[in-house]
Amino acid sequence: MSPITHLFASWVVAAKTTDNIRDRRLVTLAGILPDVDGLGVVVDMVTSSGGHRGTQLYWQYHHLLLHGLAGGVLISLSLACFARQRLRVFLLGLCVFHLHLLCDFVGSRGPSVDDVWPIFYFGPFTKDPMWMWRDQWALDAWQNRVISVILFLWSLGLAIKLGDSFVGVFNHKLDRVFVGVLRRWREELARKHAKAESVLLSRSFGLLVGMLILAFGLTYQAHLTKAKSAVTARIAQNLRQIEAAKRAWALAHHETGPVNINKADLAGFLPGELNGWVESIGGERYYPKRLTESPEVVLTSELQDYPAGTVFRLTTNVQLTVVHGRYH
Repeated sequence: MSPITHLFASWVVAAKTTDNIRDRRLVTLAGILPDVDGLGVVVDMVTSSGGHRGTQLYWQYHHLLLHGLAGGVLISLSLACFARQRLRVFLLGLCVFHLHLLCDFVGSRGPSVDDVWPIFYFGPFTKDPMWMWRDQWALDAWQNRVISVILFLWSLGLAIKLGDSFVGVFNHKLDRVFVGVLRRWREELARKHAKAESVLLSRSFGLLVGMLILAFGLTYQAHLTKAKSAVTARIAQNLRQIEAAKRAWALAHHETGPVNINKADLAGFLPGELNGWVESIGGERYYPKRLTESPEVVLTSELQDYPAGTVFRLTTNVQLTVVHGRYH
């Protein structure tokens, strides 16, 4: 789900289970910090600018580095060191961390039905077991929107009651202003002031809510834009590993020309966990091609509206491109 949804959900849990502001904010952080492993996308964007061959940190580490049990324990234990009730914050941190995993498990799919995000519970040390739900909701699905709106309204009610809100996780001064606006709105309505004042205050609050919903929508859109197809991303990663193995083979054999390379040639130059060749995702076939050519993959069955026989190929900047038609 969206990081904003994780924020609302974690803060609601924290607000209902802690008795002081510091612990409440620490527990909330435990529910949103797992997505820090996706910040590699910033490095990827910088390194790939200007046509350069960029890094692939987002696809290598997002949902792997901090979305496993080890990440949950590390985050919860680190935050508990700053808490007033350390044991409670540690246990609540683990709870909201697993709530984060549950939300991602049911509602983080990309645009296509094949773009399912898996959970590697024992990552980053191993990818076994890999849990995924084939009926996972799309990131912008109506279920996620309804859940987010409910959590948002619930958060506002708790903020008025407690005197602090999820905004305080990031900025204490802004939180006081935000809660002050909410409480003034409630007090003004309760006192039933003049109609003009009530209408003006209601419009101000409506504007505030509208701005938050707009920011929420823009975040959804940005997050969805970055969330490329998980399946095609894995295919692209396989092609990049083949390309890297070709370069290593060429260096070892002092070759630079259009030499034919086959699967057996690259077996010793691929990462050890691949057991000599990249893992097929849906029965597709990978072809190393010549040393001076980009590796290709051919679909053997339909995938995300691409018919069987469609060819995927890496461009000169190591990005994935699609060529319609059968391989030959």
